[in-house]
Amino acid sequence: MTLEQAKLEEELFAVEHARREAISRGDMAALESFLADTFYYAHINGLTEEREAYLARTAANPGVILSTSASELKVRQRPGYVLMTGKSRLNLPTGALDTLFLSVWEKTAQGWKISAYASTPQMAGA
Repeated sequence: MTLEQAKLEEELFAVEHARREAISRGDMAALESFLADTFYYAHINGLTEEREAYLARTAANPGVILSTSASELKVRQRPGYVLMTGKSRLNLPTGALDTLFLSVWEKTAQGWKISAYASTPQMAGA
């Protein structure tokens, strides 16, 4: 791995963890700052939302996600965007949910913005 790739990964991992911290804290202003204008979310249950609908639903339902973390993060740089994959754990009032995710990040004048996110249940043992 090149030094440039290592720096890119470090930067993106920090942004991803900060985004998850904002979700865990219910900090809507911080969460909003991470989302691109074109943000699109394909939820684990099949619901899809664009940026404003996602933010409105999240603000209206505080405490649905008690905390969230990511592990086994991998970054694949492409011209104009970065793909990030990994494992995610959501701690919900009903228990923990483990998922696999794919996110798309783009570099803007305001820093890294997430433009798409999709997750799927993680099968036992995966």
